[in-house]
Formats: sequence, structure tokens, C-alpha cells
Amino acid sequence: MAGKSTKTRNITSSSTRPSGPGSSPDQRDKPNTADETMALSTQAFRQELLTSLREDIGHIIKSEIRSCLSSCTYDIVTLQREVARLKAQSESLQDKCEDLESRSRRNNIRIVGVPESHDSSTGAVSALLQRAFSLTEAPVLDRSHRALLSAPRQGDRPRVIVARMHYFQDCANILRLARDKQQIKLDGMTMSVYPDYTARIARARAGYNGVRQQLRGLEGVRFGILYPVRLSLSVSFIATVTVMVHPNVIVATILILYQPSVVGCVHMHV
Repeated sequence: MAGKSTKTRNITSSSTRPSGPGSSPDQRDKPNTADETMALSTQAFRQELLTSLREDIGHIIKSEIRSCLSSCTYDIVTLQREVARLKAQSESLQDKCEDLESRSRRNNIRIVGVPESHDSSTGAVSALLQRAFSLTEAPVLDRSHRALLSAPRQGDRPRVIVARMHYFQDCANILRLARDKQQIKLDGMTMSVYPDYTARIARARAGYNGVRQQLRGLEGVRFGILYPVRLSLSVSFIATVTVMVHPNVIVATILILYQPSVVGCVHMHV
């Protein structure tokens, strides 16, 4: 009996004795779980830190961009104002220069159609004008010369003669006679005399050439171009014409509404 009880105690003791360190699954998993938890915590901290850094850097960049844009916007607005001021000043100076040049040409005339073989000296041009317009006395010229262009080839149109009259009354009288005669035939040549306008005004007045050609054949229509560039019309028709800026629109309106049988005078200045 004693031997049986001893064996039983041994079996019980051996069954209840704890296993070694490497034999329990729970004890083997505990260190791995702690390491994984620490790694996850470190990764979360790193991710949070990166996110915070990104947000801070983004705010700093946005703030710098806003500051730069605000400064650039102010500079652009300032430059636009300065450009507008300089543009207005330039246009004003251009108008003044145009006016001064026009005044300096006030006593000038342009003679078109005189052959290159004809002398362009002041005496020759003065005698030519006296003969062309049947003047009692030869006009006094300060100077005269051909247009400052290269000499034309054989068969090309001759250069214009620019003459400056000493007295404005002589210049106005010659221009009035030239408007009445239109084209003067003398010594086998056909010449015309025009005012000496600046290039800008001459281009603007040339825009009415087509208008004048169309109006020239209409009965009861009187027209003229006032200085510097204003079209003056006196038309007989029934309807009332509104003043319009574009010359083609004016002509189209006149051609549509023109009725020579009804008399009514309308004056327009464009």
C-alpha cells in the first residue's frame, strides 16, 4: 500500500509540475506581442509627426505665396496706373507735335503732276503758279523743292513739289482757285494743287476718297472735308439722317434715302 501511494504521489506531482520556459505557448507569445505593440506605436507616432510637419510646411508655404502674390498684385496695379499715365501723356505730346507740325505747314502747298524735267526752284515754281492761275503778280515763295524721295524711273509718276508761300493770303487764294479748277492743264501737263497736310491727317482724309467718289454723282448733294478730318454734307431728301461716324455708313444711308424730288436741307458734320 505504501508503494502504491508513493507512485500515485509521484504521478500527481509530475502531472502538476510546470513545464520549462520553452514549452508554454502563452509564455512564448507574450514577448512578440509587446514588440509588435511597440512597433505599431512607433509607426503611428512617426506618421502623426510627418502629418504634422506636412501641415506646418503647407501653412508656411501658403502664407509665403499669399504674401508674394499680394506684393506682386500691388506692383502690377502700380505699373498699370503708371503705364496708363504715360500713355495719356504720350498721346497728349503726340497731339501737340501734330498740331505744331500742322501749323508749320500752314503756308505750304503741294503741286502734283509737274514733270521731273521742270525746274523746282522758287523762281520757276512762282512763275508756274502765276501762269496756271492767271495771277496779276507772281506769289512770293520762301522755298520750294521736290518731295524727299528717290528720283522716279522713266515712265513713273513725278515727285510732288512742296512750296512754302511767304504770305498766307497768297496760299489761301491759290488753294481756293485750285479747288475751283480741280485740274490745271498747262504746257502739255495736267497739274493739281493741294494743301500740305501731315502724314497722319492725310491718311485720315484719304479714308473719305471713296465717299467723295460716290457722292460726286448725286444731284443736290454738296460735300466737303473740313479741317482736320470732318465730312460736311448738304443733302436734299425727305428723311432725316443721323450723324454717323463711319463714312461708308453715311454713304449707304444717303443712297438709300436720297430722293431729289423732295427738297429738304440737312447739314452733317462727322
